[in-house]
Amino acid sequence: MSEEPLRCARCGKALAPGEAKMGQPLITAGELLRLAVKAPAALGGPPLPDVPYCADCRPLIARQRTNEQLKILVGMLAVLALVAVLIMVVL
Repeated sequence: MSEEPLRCARCGKALAPGEAKMGQPLITAGELLRLAVKAPAALGGPPLPDVPYCADCRPLIARQRTNEQLKILVGMLAVLALVAVLIMVVL
């Protein structure tokens, strides 16, 4: 029985089982926001399965994941600042 080769989740390159590095899939800030609006119960659902990445894509995925986390943080701070301004104006 031959096993189908793994493919990198980012670039699609075929990987040998020994060279595949498994990791969490990348979720963008937009995808997270759409999911929170359309199906908030899904945010607490089961964990996502790990996907394979090649050695070349691992640092790129890490950098992109950090950028997405910064987008979420800045968005949350903007909402918090807006709420604070509204409270100050009303009171």
